[in-house]
Amino acid sequence: MACTMEVEVSFYGILSNLAGRRVRTVTVTGAAPTVGDLRRAIAGQVPAVASHLGQVAVGSGTALLGDGDTLEEGARISLLPPVSGG
Repeated sequence: MACTMEVEVSFYGILSNLAGRRVRTVTVTGAAPTVGDLRRAIAGQVPAVASHLGQVAVGSGTALLGDGDTLEEGARISLLPPVSGG
């Protein structure tokens, strides 16, 4: 049975410019929605960031999450683009 939940996603760096704002609510669907499901949902709902999603880190609180990690209802997720500097 599919579950649908809303997740608050914060976009950082260039992603916030592409998304049009820093925070968006994204609707995710899956048997037990995962970070991978979230990436696919973001690509569909915020297409301007789709090409960057393979390179971003996904965080919740102080933890980094993998694509197989299950999301919790009301989760607050951060998308962190790669950082370079000198």
